[in-house]
Amino acid sequence: MTHYTNRYPVYPEVLITERDLSPPDIARLEDKHHNPLSYNEPLPIHTVDADFSDPFARHPYVQVAVVTVLVGVDGMPKEIRVTRGLGFGLDKKAADAVWQYRFLPATSKGRPEAARRNVEVPFSLF
Repeated sequence: MTHYTNRYPVYPEVLITERDLSPPDIARLEDKHHNPLSYNEPLPIHTVDADFSDPFARHPYVQVAVVTVLVGVDGMPKEIRVTRGLGFGLDKKAADAVWQYRFLPATSKGRPEAARRNVEVPFSLF
């Protein structure tokens, strides 16, 4: 007979990793005559990964949550919605990670404007 002394549920431990991305190439934001493109989507310049470790996992794999974010004219996230979640509390972790992102704002004819963008937040299980 097995006696269980600890019956509390086990939740994955989450580790946050931040990284700054290199600025985009200026050629990506201009046409061949060096005029600003009619529209550029928001580009991430600072991202945050959420890694979790599960004590019961035997094989490493990566899961990705998709989050839709409204980026304001200042490059800060204004509204976040989980489009494709993973469950088990990881949806909230993905949304919390995206709140810490920083973006170059979307531009329309060279002027910044608010726009939505899908962001993939990877969870590495190891």
